[in-house]
Amino acid sequence: MREWITEITKVIFKNDTGLFKWSKSEHDMTYIINPRAKEHFSDFEHLGYLRFAGSILGKAIFEKIPLVPAISKGLLRDLLRIHHDPCLEDLKDYDY
Repeated sequence: MREWITEITKVIFKNDTGLFKWSKSEHDMTYIINPRAKEHFSDFEHLGYLRFAGSILGKAIFEKIPLVPAISKGLLRDLLRIHHDPCLEDLKDYDY
């Protein structure tokens, strides 16, 4: 399973898919959800793919499988369901 999750995350985070994009945070480069993901798919198809990606990332975190792509702190908090009020600190992960 470890190898499968590693390979599927490589595919999910490719630039060709359009689901995620690089974002320059304060200290490094991380991935965030691409706000223009819907332009790469028909209708609301991108939502299903994002849900699938979230399931894969959640499984990797649950099984303690190291992820090749670095994801933003905000996305990680969403995956771990850590709820907090948005603050200016959260905007540091987004490079628009």
